[in-house]
Amino acid sequence: IYAEQTEQIGVAPLDAQPFHSAGFLAASDGAHYALAMTKADQHGDGWPNQYAGGTRLIKWNENGEHAWSVGRHAVRAPQHIQNPSPAGYMHHPVGFLGEVKGRIIVGDRVVRPATAWTKDGLYAGYFLETRADDGLPGSLYHWWRSHENEGTIINYDCEAVGKVVTLDDGRVYYFGTGWQTMPIYRITGWDDWQRQNGAIDVNSRAPHAAAKGEGLRARYFDNAQFSSKPTVQRIDEQLWFTSKPWYGYPQKTGGEIWGEKGPAPEKIDPTQFTARWTGKFEAPLTEAFTFSAYTHQGGEARVWIDGEKVIDTWQHDNERKDRNTASEPISLQAGQAYDIRVEYQSNSEKPTLSLNWDSPTRERQRIPRRFLYTD
Repeated sequence: IYAEQTEQIGVAPLDAQPFHSAGFLAASDGAHYALAMTKADQHGDGWPNQYAGGTRLIKWNENGEHAWSVGRHAVRAPQHIQNPSPAGYMHHPVGFLGEVKGRIIVGDRVVRPATAWTKDGLYAGYFLETRADDGLPGSLYHWWRSHENEGTIINYDCEAVGKVVTLDDGRVYYFGTGWQTMPIYRITGWDDWQRQNGAIDVNSRAPHAAAKGEGLRARYFDNAQFSSKPTVQRIDEQLWFTSKPWYGYPQKTGGEIWGEKGPAPEKIDPTQFTARWTGKFEAPLTEAFTFSAYTHQGGEARVWIDGEKVIDTWQHDNERKDRNTASEPISLQAGQAYDIRVEYQSNSEKPTLSLNWDSPTRERQRIPRRFLYTD
C-alpha cells in the first residue's frame, strides 16, 4: 500500500538520517506501520541493496505514539542463493501485502518477497521458507532461482509486491509476482504459536565507548611503494573517499569527493599514489564486528587490526569494476581501543576508498569519526 502523508502521526528515528518511505499500512487494531529506507550512508554488494543504508519496519500504536522500529539492511548481493542474507534482513522493501491473523506481511523486491512479522516486532518467517511435500519441482517454491540453480516462476524483481488474502473460512492465499504469471500459494501454519517471556536483571551499566575520536593520521605518497617522505600529511575524519556521488557511494550528506583530481591535485598524481592511515579505533559494542573496504577498479586496499591483516585486495585482477571485500568477524570489547592500519594504492582515474564495519546489532556503516583516534 502506497500512501501520501497527509498528517504527521509520529516520529520514527532511523539513526537520525533522512529516510524514504516504502509503504504504509493501517492495521485492524488502529495501529499504523511504515517501511523506511535511509539514503545517506548507502551500502550493498549489488542491486538493489546499494540504494539504501538502513531499512526498518516501524510501528505507531493506536494513539499515534512510536512503538518500535525493527529490521536490518542486507548488504549481501541477492544472487547468493546458496548463502542468502540472514532472516529478518531486508534488501529493498517495497510495500505491505496485508495483515493476516495478527501478523503484518512485508514485501521485498528480492530474496524474500513475502515475510511475516508479529505486531510486537518479531520476525516470524518467509512464506516459501518451508514448502509442502507435494512432489512438485523446486522451481515453484523459490525466488528467482532454486537451490539447484534452476529458473523459477517467481519474478527476479518483485516490485509489484503481490497480495495476501484471507477467505471467510480462514484459509490464507498469497498472490505472488511471476514471470508473466500470477503464482498463487496457500499459506498454512498460523495456529498453535507459542510465546515465551521472562525477566532480565541488569545490575550495572554495560561498558561503552567514550566516542571522542577525531579521525586517523593520514600519510599520502606520490608513488606506488610508500617510499621517501609523505607528500601530504593530515588527519582524516573518516575513510570515505569517492570520485563522485553515485549509488553505493557517498551522497551529498557525507564523504569527501576526491573526484578525478585525487586528495591533493597540486601535489599528487591521482592515478599513481599510495596512502597509509594509522591510529586506533574504539569498539562501540561487545560484539563480533566485520570490517569491509570498498574500492574502484585500479584501487587496492589492505587493513590490519592489532597487527593482523584482515583485508587484502592487493594484486587482484581488474576485471570487476568495484570491489567490496570483507573480513571474517572479529570479537571486540566495548570501550576498548584497537590498533588499525589501512593502506591504499591508486592506479585509477577514479580513486575510491571506503572503510566500513557492521555487527549482529549494528548495520554496516562507514566507521564514524568519533570512534577513530590518531593514537
